[in-house]
Amino acid sequence: MNRPICLWMTSRSRSSLVSKIFANHGVWWGNTYAKTKGYEMYENQVIKQIQKKFIKPSKGVLPHCEELQLTEEVTKPFHEALKEHHSKDCPKRLERWSMKTGVEYFNAWKDLNPYNIFIRRAPAGVANSIVEKGIGEYQHAFDCAQWRYNYMHRIEEKFGGVFINTDDIINGDYKGVREAMEYCGIDYNERAVESAIDR
Repeated sequence: MNRPICLWMTSRSRSSLVSKIFANHGVWWGNTYAKTKGYEMYENQVIKQIQKKFIKPSKGVLPHCEELQLTEEVTKPFHEALKEHHSKDCPKRLERWSMKTGVEYFNAWKDLNPYNIFIRRAPAGVANSIVEKGIGEYQHAFDCAQWRYNYMHRIEEKFGGVFINTDDIINGDYKGVREAMEYCGIDYNERAVESAIDR
């Protein structure tokens, strides 16, 4: 199984836009066709269920602002299930495969040596979007986004990776996307970026 490309995110950070950009560059996402509130999620639904089955937070249901402490007894069967899914479903001709998930799950994936792509949006924008969707309160959403971005920076310092700022993408600046593709060994295609953006 090749190294996964993990898109680490917080809610309402435009992660679906970034995953669509990677899909447009030929990265395999598996079954992504579940929709929530009317838009395409670009999230592998099989891996999502595998992760939910094996990885449990200590405080209840994720997402939580919690760095998961996991033992090999937990991560080993999780990795075996991922490998089985990848071997069964991923087309052999595709070298790159990906998953997007909350950064709280990092410790479940780190032993797979993933390419780390950190998705960032201004915390105020995240919080406002959550309030507009009616799925949370502003201050809590803002604080959670800040915690996740701080955690992303700690991961980046120790394990490497690239940040993609989705505010930059919306404003026509694709530098972060280009750097992310180069980091993952993927040929950058600006048309693939443009076609992912809803104007």
